[in-house]
Amino acid sequence: MWAHNTHVGDARATDMAQGGMDNIGLLMRQRLPGRSSAIGVVYDPDHEGGNYVPTRMAGRYDALLWIPEATALRPLHHEQRPGEPELETEPTGF
Repeated sequence: MWAHNTHVGDARATDMAQGGMDNIGLLMRQRLPGRSSAIGVVYDPDHEGGNYVPTRMAGRYDALLWIPEATALRPLHHEQRPGEPELETEPTGF
C-alpha cells in the first residue's frame, strides 16, 4: 500500500496519537501483519508546517532509506492523447 507523509508509519509514534488520530500505517499494523511505506518529499519547513509530524522514527517506521541526491525520471515512451476526456475523480469520484 502507498500513502503520503502522515498517512504512513505508526501514528502511535507521533503526536497524532495524543490527538486521538489513527492513520493507515497504524490500522495496517493492528489488522494485518503488513507494513506501510512512505515515499518522502523534501519540504521547506518555513512554508509547509502542516507536513511535519513530531515522530519517534524507530517506532513509526520499520526502516529508513536516505537518498541524498536524485535526478528526474524520464518516460520510457510517450502516450497518445486519450480518445475521450479524462474525468475528474477527487474528491468524490472514487
